[in-house]
Amino acid sequence: MNGKSKNIVIADFYSKELNNYRNIRIYLPQSYETELDKRYPVLYMHDGQNLFDPADSPFKTTWNVHKTVDKLANDGKMKAIIVVGIDNNANRGSEYCHFMPEGRMEGRRGFRKCKISKEARGILYERFIINSLKPYIDAHFRTLKDRDNTALMGSSLGGLVTYFIGFRHPEIFSKLGILSPAFNWADFEKLNDVQKEPLKIWMDTGEGEAYYVENSRKVVNSLLEKGFVPEKDLAYFQVPGAIHNEDCWAKRLRMPLLFFFGNIGKPVSCSLTGRKRIGLKGMDVTVNPIVKYDSGFIMTDINGKFTIENPDILEIEPNGRIIPKACGTTNVKYEKYGLMDNGTYEIINELSETVKLELDIKVPSNTPTQERIFVNVGEIIEATKDKNGIYKCIITVPRDWGYHYNILMGDAHIRELDVNGKPVENIFQATDNMKIQYTVEKWDFA
Repeated sequence: MNGKSKNIVIADFYSKELNNYRNIRIYLPQSYETELDKRYPVLYMHDGQNLFDPADSPFKTTWNVHKTVDKLANDGKMKAIIVVGIDNNANRGSEYCHFMPEGRMEGRRGFRKCKISKEARGILYERFIINSLKPYIDAHFRTLKDRDNTALMGSSLGGLVTYFIGFRHPEIFSKLGILSPAFNWADFEKLNDVQKEPLKIWMDTGEGEAYYVENSRKVVNSLLEKGFVPEKDLAYFQVPGAIHNEDCWAKRLRMPLLFFFGNIGKPVSCSLTGRKRIGLKGMDVTVNPIVKYDSGFIMTDINGKFTIENPDILEIEPNGRIIPKACGTTNVKYEKYGLMDNGTYEIINELSETVKLELDIKVPSNTPTQERIFVNVGEIIEATKDKNGIYKCIITVPRDWGYHYNILMGDAHIRELDVNGKPVENIFQATDNMKIQYTVEKWDFA
C-alpha cells in the first residue's frame, strides 16, 4: 500500500447542541492521498485525546488506534477506514449519560446511592454527533455515508453512551464497539428496554474490572434473549488479566476492528477457563470458554456446547452459566469448531459470595509519621499502623472479582511510584481469602 496514514486535528470544533468546543482528531488511511476516487467506512470514537498521541492524553498512554489500523489493513485483515476521535471535556460525565441515576449498581456489592448533581446531556451529545459532526465529516472527507459503513466505539462511560446512541439510532450506526462499559451508571430496566435491531455489537470486559464483568454479562444475556445471534451480530470477550485502562483497550482493539471491518479468520485453539469449584449455595458461576483465531481475533464463546460426564452433578447453559445440582465431581468437555478442551468440576455444599483480603504494607523510611495511609481498591480505605510500623488493612470483597489497587499517602492521596518513578497499578483476583505482604517503593512528592 502506497503512502502513509495521516492524523489531523480540527481544533475547537463548535457544537451548537452543547454550546461548547472540542478538538476532533481524524485518522486518514494510507491510501487516502493516493486513491482519490476511493471512499471509506468511518469509525467514530469517544475520548479522542486518548486514542493517538500519548502527549495529548492525561494518562500519557493511548489506544494507538492508528498503529493497529495500519497493521491490520497492511496485513490484508481489514478494510482501510477513517477514524474520527471526539475529544471529551470537563462535562464528560454528563455528556456520556442519557440520564443520571440515583446511584450505581455494582453487581454483588449491590446498589450504592451517590450524589450526582450533573445534568444528563447524553441526548445533546448524541445530536451533536449525528446532526453536526457526521454531516461535517461526510462533507469534507471521502466517506461512505450509509449506516452499513458507520460505526461507533467507546470504553467505560464511552461504552455506555455508545450503547444508548446505537440503539436509539440504528438508522445511522450499524456497528457498536462497547469496551468495558460502565453499565453500573445505568438502570438495568433502561438497558434492557431495547429491541432487536440490525446492529453488529462487540462487547468486552477485563477480569480485573470487578462488577463490570458481572454487569456486562447481564446485558449480553439480555441481548441473546432478544434474538442477537452470537458471532453473527454479537461477540463478547471476557479478557483474562485485563484492567480498566487505555493500555488494556489498546491490546484488544484489533478484535472489534476485525469483527466490524475485516475477516476474523478460522478458529485454531480453545481453552475452558474460569472457576471449576462451585457451590450448591452461594455465588453464581459462569465459565469462560475462549476461542482464538488465526487472524489474532479472540472471543468468549457465548453459545457453547458442553458435554457433562455426570449430568446429575451439574448443567451448563450455552451462555456458560453453571447450574449445580449435587455435590461431587464430573468431567466437562467443551467442543466447538472441531476444537476441544475439558476440565474437572467440583460441586461443594456452599461457596461464599465474599472473601477477605489482608494487606500488610511497608512504607518508605521518608514517610512522615503523622501521615495516614490508604488503600485505593475502587474505594478509599484507611489502613491502621501496628507497633512495628506496618500498616494493615482487611477488605471484604466479592469472590472471583478482579481488582486493581494502589497505596495512597495522606489526605492529599499522594500516589505511590515504582522503582522507575512510574505510578503503580497492581491487580489481584480474589479467588479465596488471601494475605499480601506489600512494600511501597517511593511516593510521588513532586
